[in-house]
Formats: sequence, C-alpha cells, structure tokens
Amino acid sequence: MSALKNRGHHINGRQAFIAGAGGAGSSIAVSMLDSGLDSITIFDRKTEVAAALVERLLDYYPGRVVRAKEQPDLSDFPIVINATSTGLRDGDPLPMNLRTLKAGTLVADVITKPAVTPFMAKAEKLIRRPHPLRNGDARRTA
Repeated sequence: MSALKNRGHHINGRQAFIAGAGGAGSSIAVSMLDSGLDSITIFDRKTEVAAALVERLLDYYPGRVVRAKEQPDLSDFPIVINATSTGLRDGDPLPMNLRTLKAGTLVADVITKPAVTPFMAKAEKLIRRPHPLRNGDARRTA
C-alpha cells in the first residue's frame, strides 16, 4: 500500500476488482480493505477458491466484499488488479478481458517479470497512462 500512496494513489472510499483469490489475492484484499478501500469484488476461475475467500473476508469486512461468478464490466471499478499467476509463462493469455477498462483506472499486476507484462502493456494503451514503475520495483501499477 505504501508504494501506491507514495505515488499519489489513494484508495479510501473506492471500489476495486481483483482477479485471483489465492495467497497474493487474499493478502492484497486484506491490505486494501484495512487501508480504507470501500469494497472489493473478487473473481477466480476456481469458483470454490473465490467463494471460500469471500466467505472468510465477510466475517471481518461485512458488506464490503463481493464474489463475481464471472468477470464483471471493468468500467465499474477505479482499481483493477491481477493477482493470478497468469503471465508467469511466455504465451499466457491475459488474466482478464480489458476491453471495458476506462482511462484513468489504476491497474496493478503481481507479476514482476518481465518489468511490463503483456497485461500491463495492454492496460497502458487502454487507460492512456504510462507505466510508472519500472525495472526492479516489487509491484507493477499503471
């Protein structure tokens, strides 16, 4: 969260979409909710994994966590995060369909190599904002 804050990104009162309900996704969700995020919508292709995470989070953050059974319209979210392993291997498909991503959306990817993943490169084009974190930074955001 400090990397986002240090770059002038604020999440208080905002909504986020996160793809991936494993270890990275659950850690990110908790950190964001603890930092003032209004609500988070979680999607995972493994529906039982998403359902289990949402159920656990609702115990601590009632009314602030939503499970998406399919990828929602991303234009509804000012923050979009890839917390899946998609992108670790050359030729991986994008982890989500970005066609409804709006200009100005804060986009983040947990994949750190390459420095700009295909997911982030596509997001940069759609949101019309250059990638602010490069080579060696722990997390990628646009």
